[in-house]
Amino acid sequence: MEDRVRAQGDKPGAMGRPPFPPRGPPRKLDAVPEKPMRGSSAVGADDYLSLPDGDFSPTEWTAAFDEKTAVEVDGIAGSFRCYFSGNSDRKIALIFLHGGGQSALSWGVCCRLLKEQLKDSDVQLVAYDARGHGETTAIPEDDLSAERMVEDAVRLIHTLFSNRPESQQIILVGHSMGAAVATRVAIRTDLGIELQGLVNIDVVEGTAMEALPHMSAFLHQRPASFRTQNEAIKYMVTSGQLRKLESAKLSVPPQLRFEVEREVYGWRTDLEATGKHWKGWFKGMSELFLSVPVMKLLVLAGVDRLDKALMIAHMQGKFQNHVVPTAGHAVHEDEPEARIAAAYIIPAEKPPLAMTDPPLGVRKFRYCPRNRVFIISKPPAVVGSAFLAFTFYEGPIGGRLR
Repeated sequence: MEDRVRAQGDKPGAMGRPPFPPRGPPRKLDAVPEKPMRGSSAVGADDYLSLPDGDFSPTEWTAAFDEKTAVEVDGIAGSFRCYFSGNSDRKIALIFLHGGGQSALSWGVCCRLLKEQLKDSDVQLVAYDARGHGETTAIPEDDLSAERMVEDAVRLIHTLFSNRPESQQIILVGHSMGAAVATRVAIRTDLGIELQGLVNIDVVEGTAMEALPHMSAFLHQRPASFRTQNEAIKYMVTSGQLRKLESAKLSVPPQLRFEVEREVYGWRTDLEATGKHWKGWFKGMSELFLSVPVMKLLVLAGVDRLDKALMIAHMQGKFQNHVVPTAGHAVHEDEPEARIAAAYIIPAEKPPLAMTDPPLGVRKFRYCPRNRVFIISKPPAVVGSAFLAFTFYEGPIGGRLR
Protein backbone atom coordinates (compact mmCIF):
# COMPACT_ATOMS: atom_id res chain seq x y z
CA MET A 1 0.00 0.00 0.00
CA GLU A 2 1.04 3.54 -0.65
CA ASP A 3 2.58 5.41 2.25
CA ARG A 4 1.16 8.91 1.85
CA VAL A 5 2.66 10.22 5.08
CA ARG A 6 5.02 13.10 4.44
CA ALA A 7 8.55 12.68 5.71
CA GLN A 8 9.50 15.14 8.43
CA GLY A 9 10.23 18.55 6.93
CA ASP A 10 8.78 17.61 3.55
CA LYS A 11 5.88 20.02 3.63
CA PRO A 12 6.63 23.11 1.44
CA GLY A 13 7.18 26.42 3.82
CA ALA A 14 26.16 9.17 -14.71
CA MET A 15 27.33 7.67 -16.10
CA GLY A 16 27.34 11.28 -15.17
CA ARG A 17 25.26 11.59 -18.30
CA PRO A 18 25.25 8.15 -19.98
CA PRO A 19 25.51 6.83 -22.53
CA PHE A 20 26.87 9.88 -24.39
CA PRO A 21 29.84 11.81 -22.94
CA PRO A 22 29.87 15.60 -23.41
CA ARG A 23 30.65 16.52 -26.99
CA GLY A 24 33.57 18.67 -28.13
CA PRO A 25 37.18 19.30 -27.02
CA PRO A 26 38.02 20.37 -23.46
CA ARG A 27 38.40 24.07 -22.78
CA LYS A 28 38.45 26.28 -19.70
CA LEU A 29 35.56 28.69 -19.24
CA ASP A 30 36.09 32.31 -18.27
CA ALA A 31 32.73 32.49 -16.55
CA VAL A 32 29.77 30.29 -15.81
CA PRO A 33 26.86 31.27 -18.05
CA GLU A 34 23.39 31.72 -16.60
CA LYS A 35 21.82 30.62 -19.91
CA PRO A 36 22.22 27.26 -21.69
CA MET A 37 25.61 26.98 -23.37
CA ARG A 38 25.61 26.85 -27.12
CA GLY A 39 27.91 24.20 -28.40
CA SER A 40 30.15 22.08 -26.22
CA SER A 41 32.21 22.89 -23.15
CA ALA A 42 34.32 20.78 -20.87
CA VAL A 43 37.09 21.31 -18.33
CA GLY A 44 39.44 18.93 -16.62
CA ALA A 45 38.56 17.13 -13.40
CA ASP A 46 40.37 19.77 -11.32
CA ASP A 47 40.26 22.87 -13.55
CA TYR A 48 36.80 23.84 -12.38
CA LEU A 49 38.20 24.76 -8.94
CA SER A 50 40.06 27.72 -10.45
CA LEU A 51 37.01 29.15 -12.20
CA PRO A 52 35.25 32.25 -10.86
CA ASP A 53 32.86 31.70 -7.99
CA GLY A 54 29.17 32.27 -8.52
CA ASP A 55 25.88 31.32 -6.95
CA PHE A 56 26.12 27.53 -6.98
CA SER A 57 24.00 26.99 -3.89
CA PRO A 58 21.49 24.09 -4.05
CA THR A 59 17.80 24.69 -4.72
CA GLU A 60 15.14 22.97 -2.61
CA TRP A 61 12.76 20.44 -4.18
CA THR A 62 9.81 22.71 -3.34
CA ALA A 63 10.85 24.93 -6.24
CA ALA A 64 9.69 22.18 -8.62
CA PHE A 65 7.08 19.93 -6.97
CA ASP A 66 4.14 20.22 -4.59
CA GLU A 67 4.81 17.15 -2.48
CA LYS A 68 7.38 14.45 -1.84
CA THR A 69 6.61 11.14 -0.21
CA ALA A 70 8.32 7.87 0.71
CA VAL A 71 6.20 5.18 -0.94
CA GLU A 72 6.39 1.60 0.31
CA VAL A 73 5.70 -1.16 -2.23
CA ASP A 74 4.51 -4.67 -1.42
CA GLY A 75 7.27 -7.26 -1.78
CA ILE A 76 10.13 -4.73 -1.78
CA ALA A 77 12.12 -3.80 1.32
CA GLY A 78 12.62 -0.08 1.77
CA SER A 79 10.77 2.72 0.01
CA PHE A 80 10.79 4.82 -3.16
CA ARG A 81 11.06 8.59 -3.00
CA CYS A 82 8.28 10.07 -5.14
CA TYR A 83 7.55 13.67 -6.08
CA PHE A 84 4.11 14.92 -7.11
CA SER A 85 2.50 17.99 -8.64
CA GLY A 86 -1.25 18.09 -9.09
CA ASN A 87 -3.99 16.07 -7.40
CA SER A 88 -4.16 12.29 -7.62
CA ASP A 89 -7.62 12.39 -9.18
CA ARG A 90 -6.38 13.94 -12.43
CA LYS A 91 -7.33 12.04 -15.59
CA ILE A 92 -3.78 11.78 -16.97
CA ALA A 93 -0.56 11.18 -15.03
CA LEU A 94 2.86 11.82 -16.55
CA ILE A 95 5.38 9.46 -14.92
CA PHE A 96 9.03 10.51 -15.23
CA LEU A 97 11.94 8.01 -15.09
CA HIS A 98 15.43 9.49 -14.74
CA GLY A 99 18.77 8.40 -16.17
CA GLY A 100 21.63 6.51 -14.54
CA GLY A 101 23.25 8.30 -11.60
CA GLN A 102 20.59 11.02 -11.58
CA SER A 103 17.40 11.39 -9.56
CA ALA A 104 13.79 12.49 -9.90
CA LEU A 105 14.89 16.09 -9.42
CA SER A 106 16.65 15.99 -12.79
CA TRP A 107 13.09 16.58 -14.05
CA GLY A 108 12.62 19.47 -11.64
CA VAL A 109 12.82 22.54 -13.87
CA CYS A 110 11.00 20.76 -16.69
CA CYS A 111 8.18 19.75 -14.31
CA ARG A 112 7.97 23.24 -12.84
CA LEU A 113 7.39 24.66 -16.32
CA LEU A 114 4.90 21.91 -17.06
CA LYS A 115 3.05 22.59 -13.81
CA GLU A 116 2.73 26.26 -14.73
CA GLN A 117 1.58 25.46 -18.26
CA LEU A 118 -0.87 22.75 -17.24
CA LYS A 119 -2.26 24.38 -14.10
CA ASP A 120 -5.80 24.29 -15.49
CA SER A 121 -5.46 20.88 -17.17
CA ASP A 122 -6.46 17.45 -15.91
CA VAL A 123 -2.85 16.27 -15.55
CA GLN A 124 -0.71 15.10 -12.62
CA LEU A 125 3.09 14.96 -12.67
CA VAL A 126 4.89 12.08 -10.90
CA ALA A 127 8.66 11.50 -10.68
CA TYR A 128 10.52 8.98 -8.54
CA ASP A 129 14.07 8.04 -7.56
CA ALA A 130 15.05 4.66 -8.95
CA ARG A 131 16.57 1.92 -6.81
CA GLY A 132 20.09 2.89 -5.72
CA HIS A 133 19.49 6.56 -6.57
CA GLY A 134 18.53 9.73 -4.72
CA GLU A 135 16.52 9.19 -1.53
CA THR A 136 15.10 5.79 -2.45
CA THR A 137 16.03 3.11 0.11
CA ALA A 138 14.85 -0.05 -1.70
CA ILE A 139 17.26 -2.95 -1.24
CA PRO A 140 19.39 -4.47 -2.59
CA GLU A 141 20.68 -1.14 -3.91
CA ASP A 142 23.29 -2.63 -6.22
CA ASP A 143 20.86 -4.62 -8.39
CA LEU A 144 20.22 -2.19 -11.24
CA SER A 145 19.44 -4.83 -13.83
CA ALA A 146 16.78 -3.95 -16.38
CA GLU A 147 14.56 -6.73 -15.05
CA ARG A 148 14.74 -5.49 -11.47
CA MET A 149 14.09 -1.84 -12.35
CA VAL A 150 11.17 -2.73 -14.62
CA GLU A 151 9.61 -4.77 -11.83
CA ASP A 152 10.15 -1.84 -9.45
CA ALA A 153 8.37 0.51 -11.85
CA VAL A 154 5.43 -1.83 -12.44
CA ARG A 155 4.91 -2.45 -8.72
CA LEU A 156 5.20 1.25 -7.97
CA ILE A 157 2.57 2.02 -10.62
CA HIS A 158 0.29 -0.59 -9.05
CA THR A 159 0.77 1.00 -5.64
CA LEU A 160 0.18 4.57 -6.79
CA PHE A 161 -2.78 3.94 -9.06
CA SER A 162 -4.59 0.87 -7.71
CA ASN A 163 -7.23 2.93 -5.89
CA ARG A 164 -7.70 5.56 -8.56
CA PRO A 165 -10.54 5.90 -11.12
CA GLU A 166 -10.57 3.29 -13.89
CA SER A 167 -10.66 6.07 -16.47
CA GLN A 168 -7.25 7.37 -15.42
CA GLN A 169 -4.41 7.03 -17.93
CA ILE A 170 -0.63 7.33 -17.77
CA ILE A 171 2.12 8.55 -20.07
CA LEU A 172 5.68 7.33 -19.46
CA VAL A 173 8.55 9.76 -19.99
CA GLY A 174 12.07 8.31 -19.67
CA HIS A 175 15.59 9.62 -20.14
CA SER A 176 18.56 7.38 -20.99
CA MET A 177 18.48 4.47 -18.50
CA GLY A 178 15.00 5.58 -17.51
CA ALA A 179 13.89 5.40 -21.14
CA ALA A 180 15.16 1.83 -21.35
CA VAL A 181 13.07 0.98 -18.28
CA ALA A 182 10.03 2.93 -19.53
CA THR A 183 10.10 1.07 -22.86
CA ARG A 184 10.07 -2.31 -21.14
CA VAL A 185 7.32 -1.18 -18.78
CA ALA A 186 5.26 0.01 -21.76
CA ILE A 187 5.09 -3.48 -23.28
CA ARG A 188 3.82 -5.04 -20.06
CA THR A 189 0.19 -6.08 -20.05
CA ASP A 190 -0.19 -6.11 -16.26
CA LEU A 191 0.05 -2.40 -15.49
CA GLY A 192 -3.54 -2.24 -14.31
CA ILE A 193 -3.97 1.19 -15.90
CA GLU A 194 -4.28 2.39 -19.48
CA LEU A 195 -1.05 3.55 -21.11
CA GLN A 196 -1.57 6.47 -23.51
CA GLY A 197 1.94 7.40 -24.63
CA LEU A 198 5.68 6.83 -24.39
CA VAL A 199 8.35 9.55 -24.61
CA ASN A 200 12.01 8.52 -24.76
CA ILE A 201 14.72 11.13 -24.41
CA ASP A 202 18.14 10.85 -26.05
CA VAL A 203 18.60 7.11 -26.02
CA VAL A 204 18.95 4.84 -29.05
CA GLU A 205 20.08 1.24 -28.89
CA GLY A 206 22.69 1.40 -31.64
CA THR A 207 24.54 4.51 -30.51
CA ALA A 208 24.20 3.56 -26.84
CA MET A 209 25.80 0.16 -27.38
CA GLU A 210 28.64 1.79 -29.34
CA ALA A 211 29.29 4.26 -26.53
CA LEU A 212 29.35 1.75 -23.66
CA PRO A 213 33.03 0.71 -24.10
CA HIS A 214 34.03 4.33 -23.47
CA MET A 215 31.95 4.85 -20.35
CA SER A 216 34.51 3.58 -17.82
CA ALA A 217 37.06 6.11 -19.07
CA PHE A 218 34.41 8.82 -18.91
CA LEU A 219 33.58 7.96 -15.29
CA HIS A 220 37.25 7.92 -14.29
CA GLN A 221 37.56 11.53 -15.46
CA ARG A 222 35.06 12.70 -12.85
CA PRO A 223 36.22 13.89 -9.44
CA ALA A 224 35.63 11.15 -6.86
CA SER A 225 34.41 13.61 -4.23
CA PHE A 226 33.66 17.25 -3.49
CA ARG A 227 34.13 19.40 -0.42
CA THR A 228 30.65 20.91 -0.75
CA GLN A 229 27.49 20.49 -2.80
CA ASN A 230 28.18 23.91 -4.33
CA GLU A 231 31.49 22.60 -5.63
CA ALA A 232 29.76 19.62 -7.27
CA ILE A 233 27.19 21.88 -8.94
CA LYS A 234 29.99 24.09 -10.22
CA TYR A 235 31.79 21.08 -11.69
CA MET A 236 28.72 19.66 -13.44
CA VAL A 237 27.99 22.97 -15.18
CA THR A 238 31.54 23.95 -16.10
CA SER A 239 32.38 20.45 -17.35
CA GLY A 240 29.53 20.65 -19.83
CA GLN A 241 27.62 17.70 -18.38
CA LEU A 242 24.81 20.12 -17.62
CA ARG A 243 24.28 23.34 -19.53
CA LYS A 244 21.70 25.09 -17.36
CA LEU A 245 22.74 26.26 -13.91
CA GLU A 246 19.13 26.52 -12.72
CA SER A 247 18.61 22.80 -13.30
CA ALA A 248 22.01 21.78 -11.90
CA LYS A 249 21.28 23.51 -8.58
CA LEU A 250 18.21 21.32 -8.23
CA SER A 251 19.38 18.01 -9.72
CA VAL A 252 23.00 17.63 -8.59
CA PRO A 253 22.63 17.48 -4.75
CA PRO A 254 20.54 14.25 -4.83
CA GLN A 255 23.33 12.63 -6.86
CA LEU A 256 25.65 13.03 -3.86
CA ARG A 257 26.01 11.35 -0.48
CA PHE A 258 27.89 12.86 2.47
CA GLU A 259 30.71 10.65 3.73
CA VAL A 260 31.01 11.37 7.46
CA GLU A 261 34.49 9.92 8.02
CA ARG A 262 36.09 11.82 5.14
CA GLU A 263 33.79 14.85 5.48
CA VAL A 264 33.27 15.04 1.73
CA TYR A 265 30.43 14.47 -0.72
CA GLY A 266 30.83 11.36 -2.86
CA TRP A 267 28.60 10.04 -5.62
CA ARG A 268 25.35 8.52 -4.38
CA THR A 269 25.39 5.81 -7.07
CA ASP A 270 28.48 3.78 -7.96
CA LEU A 271 27.87 3.76 -11.70
CA GLU A 272 31.02 1.87 -12.56
CA ALA A 273 29.86 -1.01 -10.38
CA THR A 274 26.69 -1.19 -12.48
CA GLY A 275 28.72 -1.81 -15.65
CA LYS A 276 27.59 -5.43 -15.83
CA HIS A 277 24.03 -4.21 -16.39
CA TRP A 278 24.70 -1.60 -19.10
CA LYS A 279 24.20 -3.86 -22.09
CA GLY A 280 21.03 -5.26 -20.54
CA TRP A 281 19.56 -1.75 -20.35
CA PHE A 282 19.85 -1.04 -24.06
CA LYS A 283 20.07 -4.37 -25.92
CA GLY A 284 16.98 -4.97 -28.04
CA MET A 285 15.56 -1.57 -27.12
CA SER A 286 14.84 -0.37 -30.68
CA GLU A 287 12.67 -3.39 -31.44
CA LEU A 288 10.86 -3.06 -28.11
CA PHE A 289 10.27 0.65 -28.63
CA LEU A 290 8.71 0.07 -32.03
CA SER A 291 6.51 -2.71 -30.66
CA VAL A 292 4.86 -0.49 -28.03
CA PRO A 293 1.23 -0.14 -29.22
CA VAL A 294 0.71 3.51 -28.26
CA MET A 295 1.78 6.90 -29.56
CA LYS A 296 5.56 7.16 -29.34
CA LEU A 297 7.95 10.09 -29.35
CA LEU A 298 11.74 10.02 -29.45
CA VAL A 299 13.53 13.24 -28.47
CA LEU A 300 17.22 13.46 -29.41
CA ALA A 301 20.01 15.97 -28.97
CA GLY A 302 21.28 15.34 -32.51
CA VAL A 303 20.28 13.67 -35.75
CA ASP A 304 23.40 11.52 -35.51
CA ARG A 305 21.83 9.63 -32.58
CA LEU A 306 19.38 7.62 -34.72
CA ASP A 307 20.48 4.08 -35.56
CA LYS A 308 19.55 2.35 -38.82
CA ALA A 309 16.52 0.49 -37.45
CA LEU A 310 14.92 3.61 -36.00
CA MET A 311 15.79 5.73 -39.00
CA ILE A 312 13.89 3.33 -41.28
CA ALA A 313 10.98 3.10 -38.83
CA HIS A 314 10.76 6.87 -38.58
CA MET A 315 10.62 7.20 -42.37
CA GLN A 316 7.72 4.74 -42.25
CA GLY A 317 5.89 6.94 -39.75
CA LYS A 318 6.01 4.47 -36.86
CA PHE A 319 6.92 7.10 -34.29
CA GLN A 320 7.50 10.83 -33.96
CA ASN A 321 10.98 12.25 -33.63
CA HIS A 322 12.10 15.65 -32.40
CA VAL A 323 15.67 16.98 -32.34
CA VAL A 324 16.87 19.62 -29.88
CA PRO A 325 20.29 20.54 -31.32
CA THR A 326 21.03 23.12 -28.62
CA ALA A 327 21.01 20.51 -25.83
CA GLY A 328 23.44 17.91 -24.60
CA HIS A 329 22.50 14.40 -23.49
CA ALA A 330 20.34 15.77 -20.64
CA VAL A 331 17.89 17.39 -23.04
CA HIS A 332 15.21 17.95 -20.40
CA GLU A 333 17.68 19.79 -18.17
CA ASP A 334 19.54 21.75 -20.84
CA GLU A 335 16.43 22.93 -22.66
CA PRO A 336 13.50 22.54 -20.23
CA GLU A 337 11.69 25.41 -21.97
CA ALA A 338 11.20 23.02 -24.89
CA ARG A 339 8.64 21.27 -22.69
CA ILE A 340 9.76 17.97 -24.07
CA ALA A 341 7.41 16.03 -21.81
CA ALA A 342 4.25 16.57 -23.85
CA ALA A 343 3.39 19.88 -22.27
CA TYR A 344 0.62 20.59 -24.71
CA ILE A 345 -1.84 17.83 -23.90
CA ILE A 346 -5.15 18.99 -25.32
CA PRO A 347 -8.23 16.97 -24.30
CA ALA A 348 -10.18 15.99 -27.40
CA GLU A 349 -13.55 16.33 -25.68
CA LYS A 350 -13.39 20.12 -25.46
CA PRO A 351 -12.25 22.83 -27.89
CA PRO A 352 -8.64 23.86 -27.22
CA LEU A 353 -9.38 27.56 -27.55
CA ALA A 354 -11.95 27.25 -24.75
CA MET A 355 -9.17 26.44 -22.31
CA THR A 356 -8.85 28.95 -19.47
CA ASP A 357 -5.13 29.27 -20.12
CA PRO A 358 -4.37 28.17 -23.69
CA PRO A 359 -0.80 27.05 -24.45
CA LEU A 360 1.56 29.97 -24.82
CA GLY A 361 2.02 31.02 -28.42
CA VAL A 362 -0.30 28.41 -29.91
CA ARG A 363 -2.54 29.99 -32.55
CA LYS A 364 -3.67 27.30 -34.98
CA PHE A 365 -5.06 23.82 -34.44
CA ARG A 366 -6.15 21.03 -36.72
CA TYR A 367 -8.53 18.38 -35.44
CA CYS A 368 -7.83 14.84 -36.61
CA PRO A 369 -11.09 12.88 -36.10
CA ARG A 370 -9.56 9.50 -36.94
CA ASN A 371 -7.11 9.79 -34.06
CA ARG A 372 -9.23 12.15 -31.97
CA VAL A 373 -6.37 14.55 -31.41
CA PHE A 374 -5.69 18.22 -31.97
CA ILE A 375 -2.53 18.83 -33.99
CA ILE A 376 -0.67 22.06 -33.35
CA SER A 377 0.00 23.44 -36.82
CA LYS A 378 1.79 26.55 -35.64
CA PRO A 379 3.97 25.78 -32.60
CA PRO A 380 5.27 28.66 -30.50
CA ALA A 381 8.90 29.68 -30.87
CA VAL A 382 9.88 29.01 -27.28
CA VAL A 383 13.52 28.15 -27.80
CA GLY A 384 13.94 28.49 -31.54
CA SER A 385 13.41 25.10 -33.09
CA ALA A 386 13.60 23.39 -29.71
CA PHE A 387 9.87 23.16 -29.19
CA LEU A 388 8.00 19.91 -29.14
CA ALA A 389 4.79 20.15 -31.14
CA PHE A 390 3.33 16.88 -29.96
CA THR A 391 -0.03 15.93 -28.51
CA PHE A 392 -1.30 12.67 -27.09
CA TYR A 393 -4.59 11.28 -28.33
CA GLU A 394 -7.44 9.97 -26.21
CA GLY A 395 -8.48 7.01 -28.34
CA PRO A 396 -7.31 3.44 -28.86
CA ILE A 397 -5.52 4.17 -32.13
CA GLY A 398 -1.74 4.25 -32.05
CA GLY A 399 1.02 4.80 -34.55
CA ARG A 400 1.01 7.18 -37.46
CA LEU A 401 -1.42 10.08 -37.63
CA ARG A 402 -3.48 10.12 -40.83
